[in-house]
Amino acid sequence: MAVLVLGLVALTVVISVPESLPYVLFAVVAILVVGSILFDRLVFSDPEPPDLPPRSAHDVRREQRRRDPW
Repeated sequence: MAVLVLGLVALTVVISVPESLPYVLFAVVAILVVGSILFDRLVFSDPEPPDLPPRSAHDVRREQRRRDPW
């Protein structure tokens, strides 16, 4: 959606002011490159798993009894 809006705005500016084409192309490419880098970093970043305390033998036995009632 944002790319569509960016394209429409760029097209409108280029139609209104034809000599602005190189500047508009540069701005659009820069926005897309920076946006894709930020998207990769924010969306595909792998957060650190929380440090969980070690499970005690009592917890393990209780979980096994809950899963296997026999």
